[in-house]
Amino acid sequence: MRIALIADVHANLHALEAVLHDTQAHDAEQLVCLGDIVGYGAQPRECAELLRRLGCLCLMGNHDQYTTSHAFDPVLRNRDIENNPVWAGVKHARAQLAPEDLAWLENLPTLSTVEGGVIAHASLHDFDQWPYLRTAADAEPTLKMLGGQVGFFGHTHRQRIFHLPATDPPPEKAPQVFQLPADTGYAITIGSVGQPRDPGPEAAWTLWDPDERLVSFHRVPYDCTAAAHAILAANLPSASALRLLT
Repeated sequence: MRIALIADVHANLHALEAVLHDTQAHDAEQLVCLGDIVGYGAQPRECAELLRRLGCLCLMGNHDQYTTSHAFDPVLRNRDIENNPVWAGVKHARAQLAPEDLAWLENLPTLSTVEGGVIAHASLHDFDQWPYLRTAADAEPTLKMLGGQVGFFGHTHRQRIFHLPATDPPPEKAPQVFQLPADTGYAITIGSVGQPRDPGPEAAWTLWDPDERLVSFHRVPYDCTAAAHAILAANLPSASALRLLT
């Protein structure tokens, strides 16, 4: 079983289509999305409907929660949010999504499993606060909860493998291909499809082979300029467009 793990699509249809094509080229047999389907980008409806048609397992991310929860209504009524990338993107998603898309998004699970691993959007610890796993110290509470299991997460928009201080990092069998030792816990952030925040603008996704215990990080070029123009055409903050190019 080869499992394609994607996250943080952020309404970037150009990037999502490129990544889906790449997962097929790598013979992925299952597609899983770890949340943040909407937010920031111009095409939340198209991204949500594409993932729904594919019938893949999707989790809820924080932007998905902001979009579907009425707890955030007071924030979205504030006119000062128009230049805020987060809240402007959420407001745009609410306006663009069909009722059935909103209902689907609202009912996504927040925690699940794939063969050989646990999956969540942000972390296992402080679950309702969406903490970032950016450093080894950030990841340690989640690693302790994982024990000897492997966990896959989005949210940081970066690709990294975290391990407890008492264990070794997994060996790199080939560039960006890692062999995970048995019975050793790792917390793996899988990168962002729609808005990477590590060097290079290419869309990111991760391939997990639980039989071989191999993790492969992938990057895919796509038309970043077209995605940025779509953001500007939707009257979303220019910062969200520029972020795709830098």
